[in-house]
Amino acid sequence: MKKTIITLLLSLSISTFLYSQLRTPAPSPKTKIHQQAGLTDFTIEYARPAKRGRAIFGNLVPYGELWRTGANENTLISVSEDILLNEKKLTKGLYSLYTIPGKEKWEIIFYKSTDNWGLPAEFKEEMVVLRIQATAKEINHLEESLSIYIGDITNNFCSLNLHWDTTLVQIPIQLMTKEIAVASILKVLNSSPTTSDYYRAAQYYHEEKLELSVAKSWIDTATNGNTNAYWMYRLKSLIYKDLGDIPSALKAAETSLEIAERAGNMDYVRMNNDFIAANR
Repeated sequence: MKKTIITLLLSLSISTFLYSQLRTPAPSPKTKIHQQAGLTDFTIEYARPAKRGRAIFGNLVPYGELWRTGANENTLISVSEDILLNEKKLTKGLYSLYTIPGKEKWEIIFYKSTDNWGLPAEFKEEMVVLRIQATAKEINHLEESLSIYIGDITNNFCSLNLHWDTTLVQIPIQLMTKEIAVASILKVLNSSPTTSDYYRAAQYYHEEKLELSVAKSWIDTATNGNTNAYWMYRLKSLIYKDLGDIPSALKAAETSLEIAERAGNMDYVRMNNDFIAANR
């Protein structure tokens, strides 16, 4: 009898051990992505349900009904800076992302409460921070699992994309990059700026086509007495050209070329030679 009990206990222990080692894939794996666009950091956390041969929108996910926009826990999105969606401001913070899919139009809902399992037990309109419309379109590429990501990234714009099956919803986002960058530049340059600070400020103003005369004064300050920075003289040549001062632009390019040749940077040698040939 004692031997039988020991055998039974040993059998149960082995079964428990084997069960605890069981590994199978989650039907809707959890995903967390980080993406920077301009000066804004986006984080998206969601579970990715799969198609598995099923009809998705208008069937598994009904039209006209509130959807958790994923599986399991509510989908979360955080933004580090204020952004604009359809000209409406979304203040930086963490939100649940809910949607109401339609055949052609979707409602996109940013919701204050973020600790729900799927949909809120009671949906409260006062928790809605922002509600906007977005267009749904059918595309040729089939996405087996729900994909939510930030795309179409530039300094000032990006899009929040929802793609599952052959349906793609793109929500354009206007970033506040310019306001943040200009404020940062003016703050730093009015304190104890370095040569690099002046260069980066001039570079940003040139790239964004802001006040070129201001960019010129900053790049002049950055290159004053700086005999090794071929990249700074390269930028100086571009700014002077855009201001219509071709002789000064060529002089800066020749200086950049000379320094780049000494440094052995053949990319800048090529760029400067091309610039000089095109503008001489």
